[in-house]
Amino acid sequence: MCIVCTPLFAAYLASRDGEDRVDLQRRNLLRAGGAFAAVAATAGVPAAAQTAAKPNEDQKADVLFVGGDIVTVNDRQPDAEAVAVLGGLIVGVGSRRKIEAAFKGPKTRVIDLAGGTLIPGFVDPHSHIAQYEMTWGTPVLSPPPVGDVRTINDIIVKMRNFITEKNIPAGETVFAMGYDDSLLSESRHPTRVDLDKISTEHPVLLAHASGHLVTVNSLALQAVKYTKDTSDPKGGLIRRDANGEPNGVAEELAALPFLMLIKSNPLEQRLKNLREIQDYYASLGVTTAQDGISMAPDIALLREAATRKELKIDIVSYPRWDQFNDVLAGKRNLDVEIVPPGTVGADGPTRYLPGREAVVSQDARVLVGVYRN
Repeated sequence: MCIVCTPLFAAYLASRDGEDRVDLQRRNLLRAGGAFAAVAATAGVPAAAQTAAKPNEDQKADVLFVGGDIVTVNDRQPDAEAVAVLGGLIVGVGSRRKIEAAFKGPKTRVIDLAGGTLIPGFVDPHSHIAQYEMTWGTPVLSPPPVGDVRTINDIIVKMRNFITEKNIPAGETVFAMGYDDSLLSESRHPTRVDLDKISTEHPVLLAHASGHLVTVNSLALQAVKYTKDTSDPKGGLIRRDANGEPNGVAEELAALPFLMLIKSNPLEQRLKNLREIQDYYASLGVTTAQDGISMAPDIALLREAATRKELKIDIVSYPRWDQFNDVLAGKRNLDVEIVPPGTVGADGPTRYLPGREAVVSQDARVLVGVYRN
């Protein structure tokens, strides 16, 4: 389950052209097979096709890729011996002899794949790249093979070390995510008693891998005023011990108050995190990423990164619909560009929060933007 797609976190985040040439302008990117990313030694070469003027036929390439398996994902030209890149765009794909004759110049950098494989860049079908900024740099509490957490004590040690290494001041909330009770040797959720061993001076908040619940320590329970007398909120559940006291685990909307304890990073740190996150995506061959359920702060972050020319890969933003319905209705003002995409989806009721249903107008189905590198 995607953590940001859950009600809990949603509420918190309120074609080929000739034998040896392929036109890969962005509008043709998917049809032509995508921007190429080398799964080999390609350091210093952009992972995604960048915005650039279409080169003339007589211009020489900046980079040639040769000496490996080149997969085009084009049935009419399934493989090739060479790829030419000019100004961040792929300008030639075909036999090494023809590509070198047409595009190799005195300043062209030739990269030998040494038997490696060059493939089209991956288009991410579902993620929340801007919102990963919130957890970037925090401990990974996932079990193998993603992480190395096998016991509750592993969690305690990781979180203690994190507090010490980052010198986190007393009173500041410590947050991490990814633990999975079903894969812990204890086969249970950590409770406030366990998390008090991490710290009694910091509110400690750990999000489950599913995104549907959190577990916290005693100080966090005090901060949101959850006691034995607190009723379960609608759409949520406060788990309790044998005496009726909250045991630290809160499900669904009962977890929402704890998320408000998380301190937002300053803008410069958020931008730094976003740069590093893009590097991580690109290192795996992803050249177009998605930011699903974009909230206002996410849009602001992406726009600022675009303004500063800090986008290394392409990012497609899909805004949270209820927020932008309000924008179009004049009820909310956001510094965003809204481009009606024409006919997108079907009209009709859209369920977006438990117990609520709203008719989202066709005009409200908006595309905030494709943020290009």
